[in-house]
Amino acid sequence: MIPLAVLVTTWSGLHRHLLAQELRALEHEQAEWLEQNKRLLISIAIYRSPQRIAELAERELGLAPISADLVTIVEPGAQAVVQRQGTT
Repeated sequence: MIPLAVLVTTWSGLHRHLLAQELRALEHEQAEWLEQNKRLLISIAIYRSPQRIAELAERELGLAPISADLVTIVEPGAQAVVQRQGTT
């Protein structure tokens, strides 16, 4: 009966040790995921910023802000006036 008790105690201790080791590995993995999540949230904030979007629009697409005199506000129900380039 004593060898069985020793075996059970040894197995229990080994099992507890393996579970503790697995727990440490999972905690480490969780810390890595949390760190990656922080980096991704920072990237999202950077890419969403209006300054970044304007910079990309200008550099990559050749777009630029237009002057206010080129903007026409059309009220709902108003008749549209189309000007063709080269005509007056």
